[in-house]
Amino acid sequence: MKSLLPKLAIFSSAYLAVGVIFAFAQCFGPRIAADASSGQAGAKVTISGKGFMDGCHDVCENGNCPPTLPAKGIRILFIQSGKTTEVGRVDANEKFELTLAVVVPADAKTGAASFVGETRYGGNRLRTQPVSYKVMRPVDK
Repeated sequence: MKSLLPKLAIFSSAYLAVGVIFAFAQCFGPRIAADASSGQAGAKVTISGKGFMDGCHDVCENGNCPPTLPAKGIRILFIQSGKTTEVGRVDANEKFELTLAVVVPADAKTGAASFVGETRYGGNRLRTQPVSYKVMRPVDK
C-alpha cells in the first residue's frame, strides 16, 4: 500500500492540473481579422471576428451553468499615430462571431495603422490584439 500512495498522489496532481487547464481552455479571448492589409484613406475593409461573448461562464455551481451570451455594442477602432477613431459598432451573432464593413477614415495619413475590436468582457473593457493595416499614398490621376 505504501508504494501505491506516491503513484496515486502523482496521478491526482496530474488530473487536477489537467482539470484546471481544461477549465481555462473553455474561454478564448476575442480576435479580429481584416480582409485587406493595406489601402488608401476612404477604402472599405471588412472586419471579421470570433470569440465575442459577454464573459467566461465555464464554471458551474450545483449543476447550474450561467448562460454565455453574444457580446453587444462591439466597437471597431482604427488607430494611427496615437489617434483612435471608432469606424463601426456591431453585435456578435449566436456563434459569438461578427462581420462588419468599415471605412478607413478620410483623414488617415500614409503609413502604419491598425484595427482593434473593443468589447465588454465580464464587466471590463477588453481590446483584441491589433490587426496591422498600411494606409497607402493616394494614386495620382
